[in-house]
Amino acid sequence: MGNNLIKYLVKFVTEEAYANDLLDGKLFMRPARYFRSLESENSDHSRGDQTEGAIFADTSGTAVNYLGIFQNDDLPIFCTYTVHENDIADNRIAISKKVIEEFNCEQGFAVLIDYLGFKQDLEKIKAAQGINYCEHTVLYQPPSRDKSKEMFVNGTVENLFYKSPRYQYQREHRVVMGEIIDGVQIIDGKRVPNYFFDGWKKLESKTYKIQGKIHYNPIKISLASSEQSSDFYMLKLP
Repeated sequence: MGNNLIKYLVKFVTEEAYANDLLDGKLFMRPARYFRSLESENSDHSRGDQTEGAIFADTSGTAVNYLGIFQNDDLPIFCTYTVHENDIADNRIAISKKVIEEFNCEQGFAVLIDYLGFKQDLEKIKAAQGINYCEHTVLYQPPSRDKSKEMFVNGTVENLFYKSPRYQYQREHRVVMGEIIDGVQIIDGKRVPNYFFDGWKKLESKTYKIQGKIHYNPIKISLASSEQSSDFYMLKLP
């Protein structure tokens, strides 16, 4: 009954140094507008998404058309792949080759993060640095018109948890940090103006360091050394 609970979050990285940062409790994050630019400017259609952070979508016809209204562009986002308990068989986790290849991580590493421990660590960041956060699996559907209006009027960060159905295979989980960036602070899930903000500041990335004991018990796995089938990488647990 409880075997569909989240067990691990997986971060795929191209360099061992990035994997070691996670082992050291460093969480590297990018804002929504960075992922939009990956597709629009660099034609990266796997990691990039031109609709990232869109708040309104026209679903009246057969196609979904996202309107060019964006919100929460500069909040740090930590993106991972979701593994549920029932995804683990014979002490192995099967990951679609499509995911790893599109992230260019065939020679890279996967870092497994214990989900419940990770939530403890996020609470430590919140307590130590006074930074709020939201975490949830991504919904691969456009928001309804009523939901879009609600998000827009209330100024919530929920729009960052909606993505196009074409990315569903990525099984993404997100953490959105309520950092003071580009003139706003997130308090109780709502945007509050910061009137002392320097309007020229632009966030390119943000790294949060977990102090003291790391509860998410990271496991580093070499993808190049992992077992493979025709369609999957098999990540073997210790």
